[in-house]
Amino acid sequence: MNKETSSQWTSIQHDNLDAFTEMYRENYAMLFRYGLKLSRDINVTKDCIHETFLELWNRRHDLHIQQIPAYLKTCLRNSINKQIRQQQTTTGHSEESERSHFQLSYEQLLIQAQTDEENKDKVKRAISKLSPRQLEIIEMKFFEDKSYDEIAAITKTTPRTVYNQVYTSLNILRKYFKILFF
Repeated sequence: MNKETSSQWTSIQHDNLDAFTEMYRENYAMLFRYGLKLSRDINVTKDCIHETFLELWNRRHDLHIQQIPAYLKTCLRNSINKQIRQQQTTTGHSEESERSHFQLSYEQLLIQAQTDEENKDKVKRAISKLSPRQLEIIEMKFFEDKSYDEIAAITKTTPRTVYNQVYTSLNILRKYFKILFF
């Protein structure tokens, strides 16, 4: 664990709500992406993330965390799995309800698959608007969860340059998505 993370966790253990809020902001997007891989339900993912942070705050005095992001991912995975098990046990298991549920799910899956394909095409078109360098930086930042400093070291630029590239790339994507979706 680096010094910054260590001091942040120590501050949280000493009831520093600002440090906890900062940790929340730093990790929310990563946890949201990770949670959606485990559960396609946005609301379940959001609820489980909030439950994870609430549990972390309530147990902050008892925990000795070395890697905050890894710990949060593990807690989120457990929370989502628990939520999924609870949903499965609360739904009826009669053969007829399972059959109607399967038919409804199958129709929903077909619709979702078609929508997913359309969205994938839109994303591909938007990404094609980025330069190879911008694409490389976006992939490192959002798909590999690298920090600005790590990306700067890899690309042999400054963190500020990386930040500007990410900002510019996101603006390009945002503008293109507005055109595609509206």
